Amino acid sequence: MTQNARIEAKIPEGLLDRLTRLAERTDRSREECLIQAIGEFCDTWEDYHRTVDQLLREDDRRFLRVVND
Repeated sequence: MTQNARIEAKIPEGLLDRLTRLAERTDRSREECLIQAIGEFCDTWEDYHRTVDQLLREDDRRFLRVVND
């Protein structure tokens, strides 16, 4: 069973207005939009850190060279 946690945050009024408009336009709740936004934020930054970690672990640096015809 999936357990949910409640999070409380102060959101600037302008950002809340944008969220509300997007939720209405996409026929979703603000909560659904926030869950998606948090998930995408985590996906993006986890991917970034995996990439940086991998680059730092590699001994051989790879370079791309442009060759003109």
